[in-house]
Amino acid sequence: DNEKFEEKTQEFIRTYIRIVVPGIGYAATSIAVYASSFLFLVLALAVSGRGYTDILAAANGIEPLRDLLEKADPAWGNTAIALLGCELLAPVILAATLALTPKTMDAVRNQMDEWGWGEDDIDKRVSELRSS
Repeated sequence: DNEKFEEKTQEFIRTYIRIVVPGIGYAATSIAVYASSFLFLVLALAVSGRGYTDILAAANGIEPLRDLLEKADPAWGNTAIALLGCELLAPVILAATLALTPKTMDAVRNQMDEWGWGEDDIDKRVSELRSS
C-alpha cells in the first residue's frame, strides 16, 4: 500500500511538472513579448511625435469628435493607439511567443532543477513527503 502511494505520488509530481513548466514558460513569454511590443509602440509614438496629435488634426473638421478628443491627455491617446497596434500585431506577437516559448521552458526547467524541484528530484521529494 505504501509502495502504491509512493508510485502514485511520483506520477502526480511528474505530471504536475510536465504541465506547469510549459504553462509557466508560455505565460512568461507571452507577457514579455506583449509588454515589449506595447512599450516599443508607445516609445515609437512618443519619439516620432505622431499618433494622438495626428488623430486630433484629422478630427479638425468634426467639432463634436475634436472636442471630445481634446479632453483626453495625449499620453493616454498614444497608449490607446499602442494597445490598438498590439491588437493589430496579435498574429505576429503570437508567432514570436510560440517561437520563444521553448527557450523559456528550458530556462524554467533548468531553474527548477537548480532549486531541487526538477524531474530528477522526484524520488527525493516523494521521500520527503512520506517522512512528514
